[in-house]
Amino acid sequence: GRDTYEIEHRVVRKSTGEVRIVREKCEHIRDGSGRIVRSVGMVHDITERDHVEKALLEAHDELELRVRERTAELQSAYDTLAENERLYRSLFENGSIGMFQSRLDGSGFLRINRSYATMLGYESPEEVMSSVTDTAAQIHTDPKYRDELLAALEGKEWYYAEQPYYRKDGSVMTGRLAVRRVRNPDGTPAYLEGIVEDITESKRTEEALRESEAFNRRLFESNRTAIVVMDAETARYVDCNPAAVNIYRYASREEVIGKTPLDVSADMQYDGTPSREKANYYIKEARDKGFITFEWFHRRPDGQYWDALVHLMSFELRGHQFLQFSLYDITEQKKTEEALKQAEAKYRTIFENAGMGIFQTTPEGRYIAVNPALARIYGYESPQEMIETITDIGGQTYVNPEDRVRLVGLIKEHGVVENFETQFYRKDKSTGWVSANTRAVKDIDGSIMYFEGTIEDITERKHAKKALQESEEKYRSVVESSFVGLSIIQDRVFRFVNKGFCEITGYAYDELVDRLDPLDITYPADRKTAELAMMKGLTSEAGNTEFGCRIVRKNGQVSYVKVFGTSLLYNGRPSAAGTIIDVTREKDLEMQLVRTQKLEAIGTLAGGIAHDFNNILAGIIGFTEMVRDDMPSDTREHHRLGLVLKGAHRGRDLVRQILTFSRQTGHEQKPVTLSEIVEESLKLLRPLLPATIEIRSKGPAGDDTVLADAAQMHQVLMNLCTNGTQAMGKRGVLEVGVSRDHFKRGSHMPSPGMKPGDYVTLTVRDTGPGMKPEVLERIFDPFFTTKLQGEGTGLGLSVVHGIVKSHGGFIKVESEPGKGSVFSIYLPKLERQEAIAPREELSVMGGKECILFIDDEDILVELNSERLTQLGYEVVATTSSIEALEIFKKDPRKFDLVITDYTMPDMTGVDLARKFLKVRSDIPIVLCTGYNDDISSDKAKRAGIKEFLLKPQDKRQLDLTIRKVLDLEIL
Repeated sequence: GRDTYEIEHRVVRKSTGEVRIVREKCEHIRDGSGRIVRSVGMVHDITERDHVEKALLEAHDELELRVRERTAELQSAYDTLAENERLYRSLFENGSIGMFQSRLDGSGFLRINRSYATMLGYESPEEVMSSVTDTAAQIHTDPKYRDELLAALEGKEWYYAEQPYYRKDGSVMTGRLAVRRVRNPDGTPAYLEGIVEDITESKRTEEALRESEAFNRRLFESNRTAIVVMDAETARYVDCNPAAVNIYRYASREEVIGKTPLDVSADMQYDGTPSREKANYYIKEARDKGFITFEWFHRRPDGQYWDALVHLMSFELRGHQFLQFSLYDITEQKKTEEALKQAEAKYRTIFENAGMGIFQTTPEGRYIAVNPALARIYGYESPQEMIETITDIGGQTYVNPEDRVRLVGLIKEHGVVENFETQFYRKDKSTGWVSANTRAVKDIDGSIMYFEGTIEDITERKHAKKALQESEEKYRSVVESSFVGLSIIQDRVFRFVNKGFCEITGYAYDELVDRLDPLDITYPADRKTAELAMMKGLTSEAGNTEFGCRIVRKNGQVSYVKVFGTSLLYNGRPSAAGTIIDVTREKDLEMQLVRTQKLEAIGTLAGGIAHDFNNILAGIIGFTEMVRDDMPSDTREHHRLGLVLKGAHRGRDLVRQILTFSRQTGHEQKPVTLSEIVEESLKLLRPLLPATIEIRSKGPAGDDTVLADAAQMHQVLMNLCTNGTQAMGKRGVLEVGVSRDHFKRGSHMPSPGMKPGDYVTLTVRDTGPGMKPEVLERIFDPFFTTKLQGEGTGLGLSVVHGIVKSHGGFIKVESEPGKGSVFSIYLPKLERQEAIAPREELSVMGGKECILFIDDEDILVELNSERLTQLGYEVVATTSSIEALEIFKKDPRKFDLVITDYTMPDMTGVDLARKFLKVRSDIPIVLCTGYNDDISSDKAKRAGIKEFLLKPQDKRQLDLTIRKVLDLEIL
């Protein structure tokens, strides 16, 4: 239990003999029996405060007494009062304790000395008096403190308290307060008067002391080592921690308190000395020397004996001598030591001279004994060094401490463990491998006393085995992960193949090894060549060969491979190692490149021919129009010339179709009518097909406008029709149809990803043999083809698929063996307001402007000069671009428009346009071309060209283009 007291008394200073007044505050700490075991307290010197209080009271009382009782002796009383006031003022102003007088309503101070102002953090008393207008809010940390003060003074003269106060900077100090209420002569309260002592630091010291005591107590209670405190005089236990209760096997701390060493000890100690005599000896030694260590033989309440290592020390507390000791249970260690002594004599000679490591360890993991051989294995100079250094076998010597736990578990389960392999740390932290044979040594009760056994260093053996395994694994990993096919052939049969070989051939491992001859998977036409190349190479001096051939995969597909072979011994017999690389894709790409180059050459040739043919057609169409326009419309000649123009226009359209398929221009999607593209494509396709192939076409009922690139739509249709006719062979029906379809929300969509709405559907149907499901699944894969090698690239349908997707469309294929195939392409229909506006037939208008016309063909210069003159224009025409530039430079403002051909000998129309614009930046220019592979619309506009005219054009097209450009310039 605990009790406290607080008193004031006088003390005499030893050094000076001076009497001082102190306040003492103390707390007694008692044990379970109520006896005081220690006291903790604090002493404050309050001499100055006491003197001030007494002087203040005496001066004030004497002053009042003299005023009331000695009115007649006014002068004498006045002198005395002045003296007392001087004394009071001196004490007030010079005292180290804070003094004050404050208003009863708390509105501030009447007087305050410098000490109190300093305590509160102000520069001077004047600053306090001017700044503090509400003591409850500005000085007291809680208004309740002032309320308590006033309430207390109602019943007594003085009020004492310890209270927190605000400093000027907002920090808090703790003060010891003594205050009274001063009254007027008539007895009414006048003001408050008191003193304040700053006890902040002493409070902090007191709190730190309490915290330190609590901390030390927690350390004492939570320590896992058994600790007991004993009175040195009575030898009785006065305190202990829970670990001590546990080691003594008592139920509670209370059972331990009050005991003596004899209550927990055996009657005799190890040397035969009675425990009482031995205990007195050790207590005396500890009191004399301060600290001693010894072993003690104990007895628990249940009669069980146990051994302890004891560390005993003495200390003094408040003039009283105490002893504190710690206990460590070493019973198992003592048993082990005894067992070691018994075994040591028997095994010492064998132990010291064995070539194999021999050891004894405790079950807890400490070495009891090791022989020189084991010390050498672990890198230690001697067994003693190893034993002293290693205190935790599992943690210090095992690379994987869990192996130690597993070994101990196996020993406990089986008693003996043989050939237990584990990795260990040497002294220098290098690692090795050991093989251990271990058994448990037990006492007569069956309890394990220690482990013993032998250890063999198998590091070199392990390294050799690991190197072999790594080499095999590396080889196997390389072989199995290789993308090339690897094989071993012996007696013309596969004896080994890797995963890559299986993937290339399509056969499983078991289908090849010990079953097939390499020639079994070789393409029949290549077998003889492959066999000769292999035999010739393997029997040569170099013993290797390299060649290419075709193989037949398990699914019947033919692939190109590159073969490398070399001779070797396999299982002691002549064999061949083969490597094959699938080069099918490279072969296909090579053939595709050749085809592409041919197409490019054909395209270039077609473009050149079309250019020249356009110039010829331009003259025919132009002069025929002029002659026909000069004849009456009801004559036979006018009609016949009309037929000539119609034929020329068909030739012009044919040239444009050829250009569409030959040129490599950028793709631009515009509103197009799908049925017109079908009609144009079928006209081109019909002459290419056998007469025995019937073509049927069906147009839509209504508008079939879509947003598309016409050339790409031609390509899609031509690819699908070509595939269909090739599938049918020499006879069959090819149906091509265009229809309109509407798909509602929630209805079944023909293709995944389609959204509800209006679509224009292009359908191509053939009566060929159809496709199997496995073929149907792969027809859009690039390079997939069912044709023989060299007859197809497998790119046609993948290109079709890509074009359809780029137009936001979808494609669906339906086919069954024997029932033909149907390809349906769904393109989003263009809304009517977005569709092509109907072309309004405009009449020829003509004009009065001056036009500079340039073309390297004499006939076209003559034709268009006459046309433009008929239309009312002033024309300057030339066949030379250089001459045209000179004419323009002489008078650039004369011309309202320049019309130039694109392809000319000296410079292109675009280059000529740039030169015109350098001379005059606002001159409008029209470019005529029949073959525009090298010029795009964007490129022409960047060069300053206002409009294109495609050759051959008629007079109306020429006039409309001129008016479009000139009228726009005017606007």
